[in-house]
Amino acid sequence: MHYALDIGAFLSLAQSSYFEDILKQKKIISTKEVVEELEDIAQYEDILGKAAQEVLKKKKFIQIESPKEFLNLKIEAAECSVFSLAKEKKYIVITDDIPAARI
Repeated sequence: MHYALDIGAFLSLAQSSYFEDILKQKKIISTKEVVEELEDIAQYEDILGKAAQEVLKKKKFIQIESPKEFLNLKIEAAECSVFSLAKEKKYIVITDDIPAARI
């Protein structure tokens, strides 16, 4: 089973003691848009910046893919890329974005 994660899911999981185990045991997918936003967040030294830094350190465990087409959704571009990819490839989306989860 493949899991497509958005930014919030990565930031939440990165603060968990299970993060590395999850990356090693599950097929984790994301998009370049998510990685680019994580790189922006990682520039800060707050809790989210440190979580983003942790995700980027583990990037070798994350498969980066791109959707062929973006869905017309009223959500952030990075999240839209994840939902578009998941719909296209039939991946399970992991998100902490409640409005986006309704898609």
